[in-house]
Amino acid sequence: MSYYYNYCVTIYLPVEQRPHELRVEITSDGKDYVALYKTFKLENEADNYRIRLGTATSSIDDGTGNSGLSFHNNAGFSTFDRDNDKCHSHCAVTLKCGWWFKCCHCSKLNAQWKDGRAQDAWYNGTKWMSATRTEMKIRPL
Repeated sequence: MSYYYNYCVTIYLPVEQRPHELRVEITSDGKDYVALYKTFKLENEADNYRIRLGTATSSIDDGTGNSGLSFHNNAGFSTFDRDNDKCHSHCAVTLKCGWWFKCCHCSKLNAQWKDGRAQDAWYNGTKWMSATRTEMKIRPL
């Protein structure tokens, strides 16, 4: 099992038992941003740890499905050895990170870090944001 799939198992085990919410925090250009998804679920390994998100309350994800993590709603988790995205390229290999990719853009908090920043870690609907801090937090409802 790859490192990134272990990452999913670590998140999946607590959230399979009851509903959770997901809070994503990003610091970009010295400003803090938050995206709160009131419902968050990961499917099991047989369904590629598919991410299921509810509506976003956010300063960085408009919830329309065109930005942030909302874009990847219902996507399976892709790793170097498991191409589960819907893109013509293998996003995990191309971007050198595992993530819930529908296609290779919008958000990727596991993006490569260079010069102290996660490069193009988030797309907010109008521009790409590099991040100096990223956190994903889950909490039971």
